[in-house]
Amino acid sequence: MATDSTRRLHHAIPPWVAGGAIIHIRIRVDSEWARHQSLVAREVARRLLDSVANYHRRGSWYCHLFLLMPDHTHALIAFPSDRPMSQVISAWKSWHARHTAIAWQDNYFDHRIRNDAEFELKATYIRHNPIVKGLCQRAEDWPWVVDANSLAAPSGTPAPT
Repeated sequence: MATDSTRRLHHAIPPWVAGGAIIHIRIRVDSEWARHQSLVAREVARRLLDSVANYHRRGSWYCHLFLLMPDHTHALIAFPSDRPMSQVISAWKSWHARHTAIAWQDNYFDHRIRNDAEFELKATYIRHNPIVKGLCQRAEDWPWVVDANSLAAPSGTPAPT
């Protein structure tokens, strides 16, 4: 049984972590919503990925990789130091709850990527998730993904490293 401390995570990036740290984020939809809806339904997926690109262009986050699955998302994202990660994720989820009628689970998973090897490992894991779930045969066949190469950098703002 979950305790209060396990039900509500703080999602604060510790002060000793350098700005621009890459975070692996996983956000799940409500299980009841997932029985009747899908994040990879064409219009829902388009709106989600458009908003990912919009947040990236505005500098709300720097998206290295964002992949949609039917009932959850995976992302490798760096956040600017002037706004807490939890606020950015909450705003993004809230917008989609209102405008795309997605019922998200209350919380989300986050894990700081500590080095290049871990980044490559997580990126491979994320890109292969649709294959493991039997949704496609090759990672490059999965249409519901964006990465830093397909997104324009926010104008005048250097990408976090």
